[in-house]
Amino acid sequence: MVSNALSKPASETVRFRFAPGLTPSERKTLAGLVGEPYEFMPDELFERADAEPRVFEADVVIERPSTQWYAKLDRKPGAQEPRHGDELPLLSKEQEHAAFLRFNYCRFRAEAARRSLSLPHVAAGKGRELLRWHRRAQHWRELIAEYNLALVLAMSRRLPSDRVDHSEMIAEGNMALLRAIDKFRCDRGFKFSTYACRAILKAFSRAGVKEAKYRSRNPAHFDPGFERTNWAELEHERRERECAEELRRIIRENTAELTSTELRVVRSRFNLDGNDEARRPSLVQVGRQVGLAKERVRQIQISAMAKLKKTLEREFLDGTATPIGSS
Repeated sequence: MVSNALSKPASETVRFRFAPGLTPSERKTLAGLVGEPYEFMPDELFERADAEPRVFEADVVIERPSTQWYAKLDRKPGAQEPRHGDELPLLSKEQEHAAFLRFNYCRFRAEAARRSLSLPHVAAGKGRELLRWHRRAQHWRELIAEYNLALVLAMSRRLPSDRVDHSEMIAEGNMALLRAIDKFRCDRGFKFSTYACRAILKAFSRAGVKEAKYRSRNPAHFDPGFERTNWAELEHERRERECAEELRRIIRENTAELTSTELRVVRSRFNLDGNDEARRPSLVQVGRQVGLAKERVRQIQISAMAKLKKTLEREFLDGTATPIGSS
């Protein structure tokens, strides 16, 4: 769930000569491991001849925890508690001590394997020995982190929800948790949660200061809503208004050469002489006004509209006339 390689970034990999038996993937990982000391927290037990069986004694069993409760969480502030029925995975005091002891012993053995190399040559056997202990250290680091994921969520509730973006705050807290795992010494008798909570809160504080500086220097923030535009809709409405104005001009000047009956029908049908053009009389009502039957009014309207459409396209839409409102 939470992982971060313990290896250093691979730089100047050409300094090392790798044995032919190593795969490209192994060479790439080793290039980031052999150049710098492999950090670990020391313990007197590590120097003993029987250190490995004592560190990995079978009576302290630590299973990989389930992180389904974390994956199902709503990442919004205020919704960070596990749902009813979800049990948080926790380490007992003995398990926590054993987990950190095994983690640091693996790092201790990885550093010992690194020192045994005759650099710049990296032999296949010794290189794979370093990789083996590195992978085991990775396993214990991830396992400890997964048991302590709830610490980050618990600490995040102590900060104002609008101080830092919630996802960024959780990311900062997870990174602080990993750094705390690397630095924690289990031989001093403290619980890891005590040490990690302080580290996580400090990370949140630094993120808050960084965000405050950013906001003070950049008062205008990006709003995804600004990305959406209704330009096409506004342009369509503008075009409709211009066409309506042009139609009124065509009817007023009768450039479509409508007959007097057609003009009367059009004016009455679309209430051009009234105060409210939205309230249009029906064909029956227009027929009563002009003294014609409903069907005849419909035929005259169709003929008049065809003439108006043709004139509008010729004089306005085709660009042969100056649009309304332009200079």
